[in-house]
Amino acid sequence: GIRSGYGTFRFASGAMYQGQWVNNMKQGEGRYTYEDGNVYSGQFIGDSMADPSASRYHSTSVNGAVNIGGEDNPVRRCMDITDLEAFCLPKDRVAGPDLS
Repeated sequence: GIRSGYGTFRFASGAMYQGQWVNNMKQGEGRYTYEDGNVYSGQFIGDSMADPSASRYHSTSVNGAVNIGGEDNPVRRCMDITDLEAFCLPKDRVAGPDLS
């Protein structure tokens, strides 16, 4: 189908767009999160950032995507970071070693 209205798209690179879509193009208010965690938040016109020279800022959000495999790996895939919750250590084991 054709993307139209508000939605989220996750790119294979790990980048993500959240915002308005019109006829399958990013259009209007949106937020583009780069693979490195930097974020552009602002207007999109005709599938492009309205002000690509605008400064990016680093997101401190814990939510995001993790890429499995190197950039040159054709089998690279992207997963949501919440998929890794099952692998987290219990809170009592997160602290570092006792140095006293």
